[in-house]
Amino acid sequence: MTAFQALVRENAELLKGMVHNPFVQGLAQGTLPREAFLFYLQQDYVYLLEYTRAMSIALARMEQEADMAWFARLIHDTLNFEMDLHRRTCERAGIPRTTLESTEPTLTTTAYTSYLVRLATLAPVEEILAGLLPCEWGYYFVASEIGVAQPEDPFYREWIQTYRSDEFKALGDALIEMFHRRVPSEEHLTPGIRRAFRTSLAFENLFFLMAWHRRDPWEGTP
Repeated sequence: MTAFQALVRENAELLKGMVHNPFVQGLAQGTLPREAFLFYLQQDYVYLLEYTRAMSIALARMEQEADMAWFARLIHDTLNFEMDLHRRTCERAGIPRTTLESTEPTLTTTAYTSYLVRLATLAPVEEILAGLLPCEWGYYFVASEIGVAQPEDPFYREWIQTYRSDEFKALGDALIEMFHRRVPSEEHLTPGIRRAFRTSLAFENLFFLMAWHRRDPWEGTP
């Protein structure tokens, strides 16, 4: 069993929870309140800015030129394509770019991004990669699990199609391959690697719940 397969097996309940998260199920069924989706897009925009910061630090921690080049491409694509998708979607929904760029992060967003930046700065490279996988691979996993859904809402349909695309799958596959070169099998997993993967996975669940509630989950619903 590969190290990544072991991490997936160990966190099966968390992954199941992501798929059955009310936000994700609302997307799949087309019943998600539009306000929740727009709240998500604005917070995800803030998240992606800090995520690219974490990846920039990770790039500097890579030893091999090919890995540095991969992170450089991912940073470029995140800033210029994925975030541009957020801008266009919000503009179509009546949220101007100035409003999007002035979004205040929730405590959930702040906690998750601060964790990733700290991980990229201080942790061993193997733990950095494990902590980034729940975002890069996790979104493809979720979108694939609900991929048969074809909600009528074009915003929700576009979200599913984007994250289950071959292009997005390739990003996750490349990060898994990079991870496997350093952690080839289950026997090489350390407590730190396991903790990094599980922590980011838990944050992904919490992020979706935050979007569903349109505020930090522990504060209740609007």
